[in-house]
Amino acid sequence: MTEPPVTGGTEAHTARFPTETPPAAASGHVTAGGGLPLLEDVPAWLTARITLRQRIGDHLLVVGEVESGAVAEDAPALVHHDGAFAAARRLPSQ
Repeated sequence: MTEPPVTGGTEAHTARFPTETPPAAASGHVTAGGGLPLLEDVPAWLTARITLRQRIGDHLLVVGEVESGAVAEDAPALVHHDGAFAAARRLPSQ
């Protein structure tokens, strides 16, 4: 099955995440409460408080409690799976 293309203007933002440059340094951003950088021109954002850090094998599981967030536009959800980005879409009704 072919994955749908990334849409909704997210291509430019997703191209930065696999790099060494932190996202806030790579593009325009605004400062939220507490000095947190938030990317500009993204369809949605959230901030979270870390509630758990757990080593699992050679991975680190980080769990957070969402404290704030907003949706700036109606855009498809962005999915990263198996090394690629795609836009999520609803499954057809059965």
